[in-house]
Amino acid sequence: MSDNYSLEYKVIPNLFAQYTQKKIPLNMLAKTTFMQMIMMGKKICWSKIKIDLYDEQIQTAAPDGCRFIAYTFPPVKEAPEAKWGVIDLKEKKYYTFEAGSDDTWFIGSMEGNIHKNYGTSNDMSKTEFVEYVKKLSQDKSNPA
Repeated sequence: MSDNYSLEYKVIPNLFAQYTQKKIPLNMLAKTTFMQMIMMGKKICWSKIKIDLYDEQIQTAAPDGCRFIAYTFPPVKEAPEAKWGVIDLKEKKYYTFEAGSDDTWFIGSMEGNIHKNYGTSNDMSKTEFVEYVKKLSQDKSNPA
């Protein structure tokens, strides 16, 4: 697997687990600096990674008012690399928007070392993916 895959499916989920256990502060998830130190020497185009913080209304937020941390990853080279990653701080979950084959995208999540699949999707923007993640948590809290 690629170094991008390691960042998307190992490093970020492990940092998130440390954050939920109150071992690291939020800013270690919201900046690439710490991730770069962990992955020193890996071939990742750090300039292509963008991190945005959003509040409950999916508006840009400061760290102390954010609910979602949304990651733009380097361009996908092969499946199952992710295009987007979103941490839902309220639900304490990390979701990925993953490349499949033939222009199919998958929505997944990492819980510890376990990958869950939430189905397929057409391509979507990062903001649309954050909105999708928010809807997933709303659906979970309001079962039919």
